[in-house]
Amino acid sequence: MSERVFRNSYRPQSKAGQRREAIAAKDAENTQHEIQGQTPELLFAEKQRKELLYKAIDNLPPVWRELIRMQLQEASPEEMSTQTGIPVEKIESTLQQIQERLAQEIKGKK
Repeated sequence: MSERVFRNSYRPQSKAGQRREAIAAKDAENTQHEIQGQTPELLFAEKQRKELLYKAIDNLPPVWRELIRMQLQEASPEEMSTQTGIPVEKIESTLQQIQERLAQEIKGKK
């Protein structure tokens, strides 16, 4: 394998790709059993809901996107604080703000 092919095949994903991968992995766990018996209409609606969520996450400030990614990876508040520079005491309230903002943005686009 040439060095160029090797480098390209092991190139890290973009931040957006990493977020989507983390969200998709979590969604896959939760929705695998739900797919059975659902109609195409319900599956399509679920896909649209996820796309709205991904777009809403992409519109968040970078630090908030990082917090969402870390939350999906089940990082502790201490790890989140170390990575983002947000004080540990403010992690939970910041996550709550993020959830409220995502809900507002999704509700506004429906």
